[in-house]
Amino acid sequence: RVLEDGSVVEFNRGAEFAVRFTAAERRIELGRGEAHFKVVRDAARPFVVAVGGREVRAVGTAFNVRLDHGDMEVLVTEGRVRIDGATESAPRSSAPAGNVVAGPVLVPVLEAGQRAVIPVAGAGDGPRIATLTSGEIERVLAWQHRMLEFTAAPLEAVVAEFNRTNRLQLSIAEAGIAEVRLSASFRSDN
Repeated sequence: RVLEDGSVVEFNRGAEFAVRFTAAERRIELGRGEAHFKVVRDAARPFVVAVGGREVRAVGTAFNVRLDHGDMEVLVTEGRVRIDGATESAPRSSAPAGNVVAGPVLVPVLEAGQRAVIPVAGAGDGPRIATLTSGEIERVLAWQHRMLEFTAAPLEAVVAEFNRTNRLQLSIAEAGIAEVRLSASFRSDN
C-alpha cells in the first residue's frame, strides 16, 4: 500500500492498523500483527509507528515491526530508527516538528541489520538487541510477497500457492481446468 507521502507499507495478513497523517507527524498505529515500512524522508514530519505504548521513529528508512505474544520486534533493513517508550499519559513536547519527544528513549538507535525485541507491557528484561545475518533477515521477512515460479504445475497448485499469501483469493470456476499445466513466474501479490 502506498501512503499519501509516497512511503510504502506492506501489512502481513491479520494486521490491525490505523493511519493518521498531520502537518507535524506521519503516524501508523499497529494494534496487532506485522508490517514492513519503506519510509520517504521528510525531516519536518517524522514517521512514527505506535505499538503497544511504544514508538518506532524514522525519517527515511526501511524497517519491519511485529507485535507478537507481548513483545514488539523491530528489524531495520535500511537506515536507522529510534524506539521510544511512550505511554498514553506521557506529555507531548511543544518542541518544533521533527523534535517531538514522546517518552524515554528505549533504544538510542538501531542500524540496518539490527533487531530489537522489547516487552510491550514493560515487564521483564529491557530490550534485547542483536545483529542478524542476511539469512536471518530473509527468514524474518519471508511473509512478504515474493516471486512465485512454476514449471508445468497444475493450475490448481498455482492458485493454492497464490491464495496462501494473498488477501485476494482466486478460485477455479470450471473444475475441468484445475489440472491444466502452467509454467509461469509472477509476484505473489500480482
